[in-house]
This record gives sequence, C-alpha cells and structure tokens, in this order.
Amino acid sequence: MSRFVSAAAIALLIVVVPASTASARGPKWQFAQADPFTLPTEVCGFPVLVEPVRNEEYSTTTENPDGSVTIRFTGLFSSRYANLDTGASVTVKISGPGTLVLYPDGSFDLTVRGRNGIIYLPEDAERLGFPDLFIAVGRFTEHMAPDGSFTSAHLDGTIQMDVCAEIG
Repeated sequence: MSRFVSAAAIALLIVVVPASTASARGPKWQFAQADPFTLPTEVCGFPVLVEPVRNEEYSTTTENPDGSVTIRFTGLFSSRYANLDTGASVTVKISGPGTLVLYPDGSFDLTVRGRNGIIYLPEDAERLGFPDLFIAVGRFTEHMAPDGSFTSAHLDGTIQMDVCAEIG
C-alpha cells in the first residue's frame, strides 16, 4: 500500500476535483483530494488516524490505447499519523511524485519516488519484507494482481521510519 493506504487504495482514494490553481500545472492537472481515514488496529496493533496536513498535490489521468489508465501525481503533500490510543503522532512530508497504471484486468503497477508513506496489512508486509506502515525514501515499485494480491514490491532506497514503532 502506498501514500495513504496501498497502491490499490491510492487508485481508489485519489478523488479528482476541479481547482482553479490546477491550471498553473496545465489544463489536464486536477487537484487530488485526500481525506483523513483510520487504519485498522491490525496494521500497527492500535488504531492509526492518517490525515493530510498539507495538500498541494495534483494528478492527471490518461486513458491508454491498450485500455489501461495512467494516473500521474505530484506536488507538496504532508500527512500526520496519530496513535488514537495514546495521542502520539508524527507529521511527515511525503510528496512523491508517482505514477499509477491501472490495467483492464484489475491489476496495477505503482512507481513512486522521493518520500512516500507505505501501508501494508501484516500478512503482505511480512511476505514482502517491509514494515506494516513506513516512510520510504527513494524509488518504490509494487504490482498488484487482479485477485488483489501484491505480487512484488521493491525499494531502491531506504526505509526512513517505521511509523508504528515511532508512534507506538
């Protein structure tokens, strides 16, 4: 999972709404709305509120001849991760940028660069060799198959922070 949730979720959570400032990036760029949400207790062992604190992120969507859809996103973005049991929190700049390709069969590929918040359910994190909730710095890629399983994830960079450990 990436940005706020998983790469799957980023595809579903990016809500494109018109914004006059989007025209500064060009006519096809739209403001990428991001709403707060709570991660289930199974991710960190306690509920985590994930909320944007600065969102100046924009996206553009392109329908490709093969039926796939490419979503590119970029801009300033910071989020706060808060342990709802203790109130401990951390705010992190996770501005990307990234590209998400959604395929007609329901699979997708995600590539992000820079700093990004990555979220996996425990079984995926263990299988892929990552913490459940972490800040990645560098180039991160993942692929999700049509059945919803993550078949690959790779970080060419470093894990800057294990967020669960930081706010636990």
